[in-house]
Amino acid sequence: MADNRIAVMIGINDYSGKPLRYCVNDVETFDQILRNKCKFNQIFQIISSVDKHKSDIYEEFAKTMEEIEVEFKTQDLDILFYFSGHGIFTDQTLLEFHNQKIPMQEIFDRINKLNPSHQIYILDACHAGFGVEVKSSEDISAIMELYNQKYIAKSDGVYFLCSCKENETAKAFPKYQNGVFTHYLIEGLNNSKIYDRDLASLSLPVLHEYAAKKISLNGDYQQTPFIQIHSSGYYPFAFLDGPTSQKLVKEQLPPSDNENDIIDFILSDAINAPRSFKKDLAHLFAELIFNLFEHNFSTGVALHVDGHLFRLLDYSKVHVNPFEALHKEGHAGVVVRNRFFETYEGKFEASYTSGKPNIIEFNFDESLFLPKIDHCSFYIEERRFWSPKVISALEFDPACEEILIDLSHTILPLSRGRHVFDYLIQMTAKTNPLIMIRLDKDDNMLRQDLQNILNGRNEYKRIMVI
Repeated sequence: MADNRIAVMIGINDYSGKPLRYCVNDVETFDQILRNKCKFNQIFQIISSVDKHKSDIYEEFAKTMEEIEVEFKTQDLDILFYFSGHGIFTDQTLLEFHNQKIPMQEIFDRINKLNPSHQIYILDACHAGFGVEVKSSEDISAIMELYNQKYIAKSDGVYFLCSCKENETAKAFPKYQNGVFTHYLIEGLNNSKIYDRDLASLSLPVLHEYAAKKISLNGDYQQTPFIQIHSSGYYPFAFLDGPTSQKLVKEQLPPSDNENDIIDFILSDAINAPRSFKKDLAHLFAELIFNLFEHNFSTGVALHVDGHLFRLLDYSKVHVNPFEALHKEGHAGVVVRNRFFETYEGKFEASYTSGKPNIIEFNFDESLFLPKIDHCSFYIEERRFWSPKVISALEFDPACEEILIDLSHTILPLSRGRHVFDYLIQMTAKTNPLIMIRLDKDDNMLRQDLQNILNGRNEYKRIMVI
C-alpha cells in the first residue's frame, strides 16, 4: 500500500432531461467509508445537483488531476477513481459528464500519467463494463497488450470494478438512496466476516464478489457486476477497525494446589482459541508448574488472564526463571517448553519477573485466537467436516441473511467440495442466505479449485469462498 491514498469521486444528479436521484449521495456515503475503512487520506469530490450545479465536470476533473500531480509528484500514490452517473457504450464505455461524453480511455490516461502504485476504478453507471469482453481472441490479445504496455507496466495493480456489463443498466435502491452496486460495496466494507482474519484486511476481489453475490440474490435488480484485475501480490483495500478475535473477560484464578483448576480453565470455552492451541498451552503451563518452577505445586500457583495476556503467579520461595532452565536439557519440562517456542515462534512475547510472587507472563498474538463468533458464524474443527453427520449437526438460524463457515483449521478435500456445497444449499433452502466459506489463507489452490466449481453454476450462486 502506498504512503498516500487519494480518491477522485464524481457524482452527477442534475442531467438535463434524464436526472438521477442518488449519485451525489453515492459519493458522499462512499467518501466516508473510504476515510474510515480504507485509509484514504485525501478525497476530491466533484458533485453536481440542482442545489450545487457544476457546469463543466470535466474541467473540474482536469484541475483536480493537475492539483494532485503538483502536490504528490514525487510521492508514492494509490489512486481511486469513482463515478456515479450516466454511462453509455459504443465501442467502449463513455461516462456522461452532463452533455460531455468522456471515454474511459481518457480517464485512464490522465490517472496513469501519475504512475500510481495502484489504480482503482469503480463505476456505478449504466453500461459500465468497458468492453474488455470482446468477441474474438485476436481482439482480446490486442487489448491485453495495450493494457500491459500503457497501464499495468507502470503500476503494481490495476483494478476495474463496474456495476454492470456493457449491455446492461445499473439500478438504484430508493430504500437506501444509493446505487445498488455502491450500496453492496459499502455493506461489504462494513462486514467484518469477509475480511481476512490473519491480515485484518479486505481485498478488492472478495469485496467485488460479495457485492455481485448480493445483487444476484436480489431478484429485483438484473445487473451483472464486472471486474477486471491485473496485479502482483495481495493488495489490502480496507482494514478492520480493531481486534477480530474475542476479547476475553478478565479472569483471575486464585492460588490453588489443584493443577486441574488452571488446566480446565485453559481448555474451557472461556478461551476463544482453536483446541490445538489450547492443548499446547495447557501442556506448557502444566510443565511450568510441575517441573520448571521446581516446587511441585506445594504452595500454589494463580492464573490471571486479561484478553491475550496470560500471567502465572508463582507463590513459592524458589526463584527459578523457567526460560533459562537450560541445565535440564532433556528434562520433560524443557522439551515441552522448547517445542512450544518453536511451534509458535513470533506469535508471543514471554517474560519472567522474580519476586513475591514470581510472575511469568505470555502476551499472545491476536492471530492465535478465533474471530468473534455470532449465531450466524460457525467455526469448524472436525476433521471430517464433509460427512453428513457433521454437516447436519449445524443449526442455522432462519433469521441469518448471511452465514459464515470457517474451515481455516480443518481440511476440505476438493473431491468433497461439491458434496458440501449441495448439503449447505439444501439445508438453507427455505431462507436462502448468502453462505461464506472461509479457507486457510495459504489454501490458494483449493480456493481456486472450489471457485471453479462455483463459477457458472446457478444452484451455487449463494456460496462464496473467502
